[in-house]
Amino acid sequence: MTGVTGEYFDDCEQGAPSDAATDRDAARRLRRASAEWTDLDDESAVSAVESRLADS
Repeated sequence: MTGVTGEYFDDCEQGAPSDAATDRDAARRLRRASAEWTDLDDESAVSAVESRLADS
């Protein structure tokens, strides 16, 4: 598995994620709802995520 990144695994077997997991419209709705729930606008939410990723 050396060098394998960004892939989906189910029970130790490489596979395809479900349609729901790759639904970009659902991802946008979730991001917007999450921003609302946390009182962040989309730009602030993106900045917060990028900041966390840079720290790790």
